[in-house]
Amino acid sequence: MKKIIIVIALIVVGLLGVLVFNTLMLTSKQVLSEKLDEIEISDDIFQNLSNGLKYRTISYGEDISPDSAAFYGFHSFLEETFPLIHSNLTLEKINDLSLLYTWKGADSSQKPLILMSHQDVVPVDKPTLGDWEAGPFAGEITDTHIIGRGSMDDKGTLIGLMEAVEKLLEESFVPEQTI
Repeated sequence: MKKIIIVIALIVVGLLGVLVFNTLMLTSKQVLSEKLDEIEISDDIFQNLSNGLKYRTISYGEDISPDSAAFYGFHSFLEETFPLIHSNLTLEKINDLSLLYTWKGADSSQKPLILMSHQDVVPVDKPTLGDWEAGPFAGEITDTHIIGRGSMDDKGTLIGLMEAVEKLLEESFVPEQTI
């Protein structure tokens, strides 16, 4: 029995030795990136997200129709805020409230790419209203946050995508593949 324990202990020590040796021998295989030019970004991006959060684009579920006026208002906001997108990309409205933008790529043989987000938010639980730093649709800008329903799920992503595409269009960028 004692010999078996000694053999197991030696095997464990041997395995640990191999693991420690292999760990110490690892080197980074990180590919060096090219230096990027610094991009000048306007502070308007913060205000744009703040303004987008003020639209009560609430989705209550499949059985209750959303407030179409809130969504149409949000659509108008997007059109005013991102004019290059609306003059250079094709916009298709699906079921009146969903938006599908198509940005034609230079090489039609390449498979298209999709970037997705959504403009609706879930309702606010009324008992939690007192827990909010600011109103759920205030879009209040603090030193560290922009507070509002949808800032993280998912109007933040939507506005971020729109800001990026608008900036690329401003620089006359044409994607290789359709987006």
